Amino acid sequence: MNQIHILNGDALKEQFPEEVSGEIIVARECLVQGPVQSNSLEELLSIRADYINEAFGEADYSSSKDEILKIAALNDGEINLWFEEDLFCQINLWFTCSLLYLKNHKVNLVIPKDSLRYGFGGLSQEQLVQTFKTRISLTPINVNQFAILWFAYKKDHIERLLKLGVQMYSDFPFVMKAIEAHFERQPRDGNPGLPERTLREIIKEESTNDFGTVFKAFCERLPIYGYGDLQVKQIYDSIIANQ
Repeated sequence: MNQIHILNGDALKEQFPEEVSGEIIVARECLVQGPVQSNSLEELLSIRADYINEAFGEADYSSSKDEILKIAALNDGEINLWFEEDLFCQINLWFTCSLLYLKNHKVNLVIPKDSLRYGFGGLSQEQLVQTFKTRISLTPINVNQFAILWFAYKKDHIERLLKLGVQMYSDFPFVMKAIEAHFERQPRDGNPGLPERTLREIIKEESTNDFGTVFKAFCERLPIYGYGDLQVKQIYDSIIANQ
């Protein structure tokens, strides 16, 4: 059976071990950020293209779209999902599983130990191979559970997400941690969400507006979010603009 590897980003593609054979597809998205509510894949891709173009300065979405359509078109082979435990990765994983929903593929989850601290980026070639060898076989029910998480997320059904997290906890405890992080990033009672509050604390404690310093501290304090510099910079810029 052909091996298909769906990776969580281009960084992993660049370090992907030659010993692990198969087709590589990159889930090149940041669905943790921006609009996702839609009634079809076509509508979602259009919404995301507009958002990425506006948010990141006329960025080309075609490469992301092409990879997503490859996933949606898969009809055979053994699919290996290379994703980490943080919220950024988890939402992309849920979406990827929604593209495999009810298709009964043979699917595995490849997830590194100490995912939040190091992720795939902290692994050597040998460790990546070993991580692949210890991949988790997902049942069709598991895949569909991850897909249903996506359906709840895109409709912003927090209560449904929390209920699903409880149901999946015994097999996938990291799912609930990601859901809780999503819940905590929501503004409530006129107060900003946890990421913004944490950035404000860092800026105050460090007495600096240097983004590099602030970004490093944010990643150390809240690795559960898996935010890259672009996600943190948007929140940071809003804080600085309103100081």
